[in-house]
Amino acid sequence: MELNKGQTTLTSFAKGYKNEDLIRLRSLWHSSLISSGVSGNMISQIMSSNSDKMKIRSFLVTNQVKSIGNKDTIGTDLEKSSVMVQNYLKNLLKGEFVALIVDGVTFKFSKAIAVLVTCGKLKQPALITTILPDDDEDIEDMDEIPAYDYLQASADILTACGEIDIKIDQIVSIMGDNIIQNKTIANHLKIPQGKCICHSLALVVKKAYNTIPYLDDLIVKASAMITAGGSNIRKRKLTNKNLNPRKMKYYANRFASIMDAIEYYIQHYIAIRLFLLVKTIITII
Repeated sequence: MELNKGQTTLTSFAKGYKNEDLIRLRSLWHSSLISSGVSGNMISQIMSSNSDKMKIRSFLVTNQVKSIGNKDTIGTDLEKSSVMVQNYLKNLLKGEFVALIVDGVTFKFSKAIAVLVTCGKLKQPALITTILPDDDEDIEDMDEIPAYDYLQASADILTACGEIDIKIDQIVSIMGDNIIQNKTIANHLKIPQGKCICHSLALVVKKAYNTIPYLDDLIVKASAMITAGGSNIRKRKLTNKNLNPRKMKYYANRFASIMDAIEYYIQHYIAIRLFLLVKTIITII
């Protein structure tokens, strides 16, 4: 079902729907909300809105679909929608050449690795699994948990691909951060590695700005001090002076961000200079 430019196709859908169609719609709706960051505890309290998600909710309520927002139902619907997505990808990617994207993030001392698949038939990459290498509830002693290495990662990636019937000879490349782990995985699976251009360009830009006198102090270190210590106090002070702290930030692995920061500092040089002189952010100038 598609919702285009606020014109819902729910009316045409309603003409021939069956009860199982409504249950499938509810499953996808619950999963869409959860994946968008909406707490399961809040779903039943969501009322009016012009968003597509709320139009679907109104449609379900009108047709007396039960258990909307129910905690147990949400869990069941997540499982159902996961199977639906798997089946959709199986049919769509059958016989297609695909590329894999692997990226990791550390949250609250736990590592999570996302594996996505992409090809010409997909408008955007699809998440096929999330690997939690540190999540081993069967082992109580942390010292006994083995390190998550390229062999385990390779096996988990192939398992995720197998669940949507992707064979290894369909995979034309594995893309990810330019780290030795990803290169080792690609070599082990005998699949070409597609390197991340953003991280590569970031290294080039770092080499370039290291040759410019004072740039490290004036932009890089100053940027780091805006949110140093995890506090937002300096950000609020900058905002009170009609400055945009977000545009003053430099992100080390995003090559264009230092150019944006330089441009903003130049455009607002006087205001930023006065702010620095009263030592509300840093004392390096």
